[in-house]
Amino acid sequence: MNANWNEFTNTLHHTASEVLGISKKKHRDWFDENDAEIHTLLQRKNEAHAALLSNQNNHSLRANFNNLRAEAQRSLRRMQNDWWCQKAREIQQFADENDQQNAQFADRLPCLPLLDHLDAAPTFTEVHAACKSLRNNKAAGPDGIPAELFKFGGHAVTRRLHKWTKVFWEAGHLPQALKDPIMTTTGKAQEQRQDLYFAFVDLAKAFDTVNREMLWKIMTKCGCPPKFMAIIRAFHQGMSARYADDAAYPAPTQQALQRNITATNDAYRAGGMLVNVDKTEVLQYLFETQRRNPKILSRFTVEREELKNADVFKYLGSILSSICELEPEIQNRIRQATVSFGKLRERVYTNRDLTVKTKVKVYVAICLPILLYGSESWTLYSKQVRRLEAFAIRCLQCILGITWRNRVPHVDILQTANTTSIESMIITRRLRWVGRVI
Repeated sequence: MNANWNEFTNTLHHTASEVLGISKKKHRDWFDENDAEIHTLLQRKNEAHAALLSNQNNHSLRANFNNLRAEAQRSLRRMQNDWWCQKAREIQQFADENDQQNAQFADRLPCLPLLDHLDAAPTFTEVHAACKSLRNNKAAGPDGIPAELFKFGGHAVTRRLHKWTKVFWEAGHLPQALKDPIMTTTGKAQEQRQDLYFAFVDLAKAFDTVNREMLWKIMTKCGCPPKFMAIIRAFHQGMSARYADDAAYPAPTQQALQRNITATNDAYRAGGMLVNVDKTEVLQYLFETQRRNPKILSRFTVEREELKNADVFKYLGSILSSICELEPEIQNRIRQATVSFGKLRERVYTNRDLTVKTKVKVYVAICLPILLYGSESWTLYSKQVRRLEAFAIRCLQCILGITWRNRVPHVDILQTANTTSIESMIITRRLRWVGRVI
């Protein structure tokens, strides 16, 4: 089966390479998506320029060339502005999305009726619909075949893929090339102004130690029939996967954290997973007597093995410090936002072909989310707000083409850019976050 499937994928890949060629990966720019219109504009301008060179004393030819040149410049500026505005809207939409997943142990699940229709092999219509729903510009799998080949390959490719799907379904086996996903799980932690203890738990070979029998038990209780279960098992047999985990467990006291660590370790063991003691760390926020003496720290263990006490830990992109101060995180946010702004400085923020409105949209969609990442949970001092405001004003001054020597008040800068202060943005983010929690 593996040999036949490899022959099919190799043939598909080879044919596509000969017919379509191998495209070099590159960053798409505004002129890539307007190539035909740009070519027409430049061709008309070049023809008018050639006519003018053949008769330079003809005033009508000179006027025609000047008009076409001005039209081309206006059109190119419009295309560039529209492209960047669209990208800013897309990025803002992605930033606003937020998904969460939950799971329970098998013994807590009720037994549901058997879903017999899942045993039926996928129809040609279903395979065709699945191919059409594939997203473009995604990384190819181990076989090197991008999703676009299945999506736009036509009836012959879909028919052959449907044939292979039925073969896999009846045999209950899959080629190795279809078994290599990348899986990620994440958690979320929050800073609190009190004695607080965090355990950042890392799992050892998490995916390889998943209790597959428990997984099959859960799916059976959910009503999955035998043929469907055979296909799911085939995906897991011999799978080569990379798994990233990042879980944080807070507690108000050292006793509570030790209980959480022990309970977490027991739960992972019940699920067939192990805690990696070497990479699991503890961060202690101490505000009372122990804070005055940092050397006096509580000790935490996993099965009698002591965990490392960290002074600084980077969790989900945020810098957490044992000294209970936000300053390291503020510095980190400003530093990363500065890098982001600098990368687009010449292409966007100082580009004279783009309007101020477009530049501000890109700035709000790309730079500000980096600067204010995690700000919903910040407890800020006025001096830290001023530092964030100063960075934002410098960015807007660059966008507007002014400097501090012009002595333009910050209020006027914000009004000209049609944006609000950093403090207002943080308040808005907090209210939005509270609304989601409630």
